[in-house]
Amino acid sequence: MSGASDNDDFDDENANPNTSHVSQPNASSTEIPVKKLAVPAEFFTCVGEVPGKNASLYRCLHPGCVPKKKRDGSEKPLVVYHSSRCNAKRHFLNHDPTKDLGHMKLWEDAVKHLDNSTSLNNTPISVNRRVIILQEDLDNWVLNFLIVDVLPIYTVEKPGFKQLVHTLVPNLVLHGRTFFTNKLETMYNERRLQLIDALRKSTDAATTIDAWTSRGKAYLGETIHWFDGESLKRRSACLGIRRIKERHTYDGLTTMIEDLHKEYEVVDKLRGATTDNGSNFFKAFRESGDASDVPSYEDDDSEQSDEEDNMLYFEIGNILDARIRQEYVSNNVNPTLPMHRKCTCYLLSLIAKADISKIPDPIFQKLRNSTT
Repeated sequence: MSGASDNDDFDDENANPNTSHVSQPNASSTEIPVKKLAVPAEFFTCVGEVPGKNASLYRCLHPGCVPKKKRDGSEKPLVVYHSSRCNAKRHFLNHDPTKDLGHMKLWEDAVKHLDNSTSLNNTPISVNRRVIILQEDLDNWVLNFLIVDVLPIYTVEKPGFKQLVHTLVPNLVLHGRTFFTNKLETMYNERRLQLIDALRKSTDAATTIDAWTSRGKAYLGETIHWFDGESLKRRSACLGIRRIKERHTYDGLTTMIEDLHKEYEVVDKLRGATTDNGSNFFKAFRESGDASDVPSYEDDDSEQSDEEDNMLYFEIGNILDARIRQEYVSNNVNPTLPMHRKCTCYLLSLIAKADISKIPDPIFQKLRNSTT
């Protein structure tokens, strides 16, 4: 048996029997973990732990028990501290006010059985376990589940999911899709304002843009990259994903990209935008993009030694950056888009997968096949 008595009595049903009712402002708020006394499972079921406290939350299994309610309408669980069962005992005995039902004898027999069971008394407590106790915690975790797995919001109203949540946290309420739709919109607006505020502090940024089709629907996505002025670390964030409801024409893409830049107030901060080899992106930036500042090496008149006369040199910038070729150069006087860059990784991937197979040299092809 524990040194704490089951007969301790105090006013608050959920109060800690091991602490005084006198306020102690100088006392530390961190409690030292103690050995957990098991509570009879035939009378109570554990529904969670109290963060930062040596206590657990229980739900009474008595058929006639009417649980207390919180302000939001959810059930208020019973707090039982690990060092004493007195809260659970008093709650259980309240169901036998006249002592005619023999609840005292039932409690004593159940506790005696627990104390004689070494395996139950020595069950370790997981101090790192995260438990859903508050209604706000449940709402946040459900919304996180929907976002991470990209699930439709009506998932919260499916019978299987509702049964799962009710089994795990029977004392809390699972809201419907209207609630989570509003919560998602609120979270989106908060994050959008946070991103705008962070970008206001930056001076230079660049973006990566892509368009794709999924399940018969087309989308445009843009990610922005910048350096944090305080930590000097590179930051990245999604500016947005927009549905393309019309044809993938260059002017439609231009309008969508411009709207994103205006929404996040980064029009004057962007120094470049990287895309794949899509012709619609090429034309969009050729018509509305800023001119490239990549130097052209074609007019380089630097002296070369005699040993180099018979050698051909190709600048990697000339190969990978098609903007220095005349047909891709932008001469817009008032550009609305930043300077365009083609994705180097995408180009190298195309070369490795497609163009390299077109080299007719048999020795090269033999060498290539021997390394694949």
